[in-house]
Formats: sequence, C-alpha cells, structure tokens
Amino acid sequence: SSAASDVYKRQVSTQSTGKVPLTDLILMNTEQVIHPTENREQKKSLYYSSASVEVNCAPEEAFDLLYEHVWVKGEGFYAPAPKIADPGDPVTHVGCTRVVPGGIGEKILETRRPHEIVYTLAFGPFPVTYHKGTFSFEQVSSAERQSKTLVKWQIEFEPSYIGWLLCLGGYGLPVSLSFYFNTVLKNFSKTVDLKSAKK
Repeated sequence: SSAASDVYKRQVSTQSTGKVPLTDLILMNTEQVIHPTENREQKKSLYYSSASVEVNCAPEEAFDLLYEHVWVKGEGFYAPAPKIADPGDPVTHVGCTRVVPGGIGEKILETRRPHEIVYTLAFGPFPVTYHKGTFSFEQVSSAERQSKTLVKWQIEFEPSYIGWLLCLGGYGLPVSLSFYFNTVLKNFSKTVDLKSAKK
C-alpha cells in the first residue's frame, strides 16, 4: 500500500480501557472504500448529491479549466489548496490523486475528454463505504460567438455506520455536499468568464 494510505491504517489499542475510541472507529469505517466498478446492485442504500452550472465556453475548455482550477488548485470554496500526491497520467489525468483538507485522498479513475471525469475516495476519514464522483460536460449551445457548456458535479455514496449516525441517517451529507458543490461551481463559472474576458 502507498505511504499516504498507511497514515490511516492504525492499529486500535484497547489494552487500557477495553473500548475503541470514536476517532479509530471512524477510520476503521473509512479505510475499506468499495471501488466504484464493483457490482452496484449489491449497494442498497445509495445517496446522491449534485449541482450544475452553465459556463460560457466549449466543453473542451470547460474540461481543462475545471481540472486545473477545481481539481488541482481547489479553487471555489475559500479553503487551502489540495496537495497533489500523485500527478497521474500527464495526458488523461487518470491516476491523479489529490489530498484535500482533512487528509482525504481523491483519485481520478477515468476521463473521457471533453465529456467526463470520474473519481473516487482513495483514503482518509470520510464516513462512507462506497463513493463515486463524476464531473460531466455537455454542450448546450454552439453559437458562433459564444459556446455554452453545462457542467454537472455528482456523487453517489453509501454512508458507513458512523456516517449514518453522525449525518442524520445519511441525509445530512447530501445537503452539505450539494451546498459545497454549488458554491464551487458558481465560482468556477466566474473563473471561466474571467478567462474569456482576457482573450
């Protein structure tokens, strides 16, 4: 396993009290994230969060700008920039792994430029047992002067037992994530407009 993931693989000690600390329970419930390519029919409690925004550029440009400004630089939510633990493929970006605040690692699994970027949780204390995220890019206008693209950010996930307890039966996560996605995408739209104005 990678050095990054080893940070989260701690042995729980119960010698002194015989009880497992809550922080260790959270990590125990988030180390084994189910890979998105596994049979989805086995998942019975999937939750979804999504947000979308229309940006003033073609899908190819939206794809490249989102990868640069949202994925790599982490712009849009006034938080510290993520750290790139693995740059992945320099052309397709597959394998690119970033570590966002909180020590949560996210890894790109698949890209189809300019249509979508698919990623998942690679490691970290996020209370889910299954996670798949997708950025999609759909051209909605190809006018001669101004192309427009609908950018959508969606995730599907299954909370762990701890996540279910901490997040109102799982429903707290979709609400908070949708707020986060909306904020990031709205600011991304402004970034696109600034880039277009400089041309």
